[in-house]
Amino acid sequence: MKLRLLLLAGVVASLFIAGPLTESIAGPSYTTVTTIRATNPVFHGRVHLRRAGEHPGVARPCRTHRRVVLFRHHKGHTHRIDATRTNRLGRWTIRTDPKHGRYFALAKRRVLPKRGNKVCERDTSRRVQIG
Repeated sequence: MKLRLLLLAGVVASLFIAGPLTESIAGPSYTTVTTIRATNPVFHGRVHLRRAGEHPGVARPCRTHRRVVLFRHHKGHTHRIDATRTNRLGRWTIRTDPKHGRYFALAKRRVLPKRGNKVCERDTSRRVQIG
């Protein structure tokens, strides 16, 4: 009887440990593409999946309301300028007073728990030179 209780306690304890671990394991990842353009005084671009047509169930959640951060690199230092979210088409816009430097956008990594923990990978746009 003691052996059964001990065995049952071990099984229950292993479920408490292994359960959250399996939920936090990320599923397959998808490559993100981030674009940037500069038209004074606006930086804008788009976030979407590479080969989005092959992944119709993931393409929309990977581009909609995605966090995008604009950075400026000047004289060896990188500064965060502003952040925004994409609209439902994956487009983003940030208004700022541009100064001399190289600007780039970063789309944050996103995990989709309702889609089997699929991952939209983070991506950095090309650099745009101002001045």
